[in-house]
Amino acid sequence: MLSNLQALDKYIIKNLPNQSQIAWCKIKDLPIHNITDFEKLYLSGIKHEFRREQFLAGRTLIKSLAKLPGTDIDYDPHGAPYFLKHPERCISLSHSDEMVAVAHSSQNIGIDIQKHSSKIARIVPKFMTPKEIELAEQTDEDTFAHFTWSAKEAMFKAYREGGIDFRKHLFVDFEIEDMVKDSFEGSAQLIKGDLEIKYQLLCYKHLDYFIVTAIVTG
Repeated sequence: MLSNLQALDKYIIKNLPNQSQIAWCKIKDLPIHNITDFEKLYLSGIKHEFRREQFLAGRTLIKSLAKLPGTDIDYDPHGAPYFLKHPERCISLSHSDEMVAVAHSSQNIGIDIQKHSSKIARIVPKFMTPKEIELAEQTDEDTFAHFTWSAKEAMFKAYREGGIDFRKHLFVDFEIEDMVKDSFEGSAQLIKGDLEIKYQLLCYKHLDYFIVTAIVTG
């Protein structure tokens, strides 16, 4: 499934099953679309110039990828983005430093991009289970921690509701041998009381960034 990753112009695009796609690129390589009146309302509340660039880049990339008319984006009560005129499409946006990543699908999907950061190692006890920490110790701990962090961020986004503790409710299943690869698949679960959700994880390493897509499978 991962073999058809391809670079188109300056985008990296991946076509997935169920009318799903993901893409990422550098913000500076992305020509910004014509800003809509709806977007101007959001921009008026963003004072930091780089945050404004991230905001516009995410919308430019997801609109270019989805190719749908009337694609202004709003947020639901849990902070999840959605197309105002196409709520049947699940979308996800993520930014880290100079990169932006997006996903859209006919089913619940989440994406996270994370630049390598020493902060991730410092917060491992807050988001990784004892079993995950044990597995990390058998391989490149730093890489395992970054992929786990991005996986749980993506899972949370795909869940599209609140009240989730990354350490108590989200569980990833990676093969430690995959930590040396630039792309691989994994699986994961959200377990909270009687609720159980299964995910497929698609994981990528690009330069010093870690990108994970979580797709709900059951």
